Amino acid sequence: MDMIKSDITVFPVFSILLSAAFVYFILKIFAKFIPRLLKRKSLKSKFNRSFGFISLLVWIAYILLIIPKFYSVNFESGIIISVVLLAILLIIAWFAGRDIIAGFILRSNSGFMINAEIKTDEFDGVLVEFFSRNFKLINENGDKILIPYSQILGKSIRFSAQEKSRMSKRIQIKINTEMSFDKLKEILRFQIMTHPKALISKVPVFNIANHEIGIFELDIIIFARDSQGLSDVENDLREFVERIS
Repeated sequence: MDMIKSDITVFPVFSILLSAAFVYFILKIFAKFIPRLLKRKSLKSKFNRSFGFISLLVWIAYILLIIPKFYSVNFESGIIISVVLLAILLIIAWFAGRDIIAGFILRSNSGFMINAEIKTDEFDGVLVEFFSRNFKLINENGDKILIPYSQILGKSIRFSAQEKSRMSKRIQIKINTEMSFDKLKEILRFQIMTHPKALISKVPVFNIANHEIGIFELDIIIFARDSQGLSDVENDLREFVERIS
């Protein structure tokens, strides 16, 4: 053991720490400046979502590169350090990868799709977007919720959108108006709810996708009893928006 300690002391620890600090600062620089170079918001969003995974891969590669240096100093110390680092990597892989694996399992379910209305003991809303480690729901209040896949894997899920008596659809509408969002939402909600094929038991959900002076881009979730009803509600709503724009 004294020999191992002696050899580890001989090992250029300072250079390892310096290189680790260099990798850390390089990742920080990339995280800060690359989004500034990306003009499109969608690309910035994708980069921000995937940067954590990219950083993890970089640190794994760094660890795999420095392990041989320990073996070159002392074989016994190399084994000990390798076991410790391997244990750390397995723990990280478990916490980072379990949501990805759970996502593959859940998305293989035919009911787990965009615009499906899902219900669990804890969550209730319309599924609007998939990510690598989580998915986004919009509930009846218009709140957006990000849920890790592993959090609902193995739990009972009800897919309301698959019922013949109820379907939902997420649509986007651009409106030129000087009205406030609350006033606009009130008018559009009344227009939807008074449609003969809309479900009066489910209130449409409104969210602002983008807002500029005099222009609203809205995400709207509408409900009807069948796909034809959804299409009729959407078409009539778009015609109404054209008349008031």
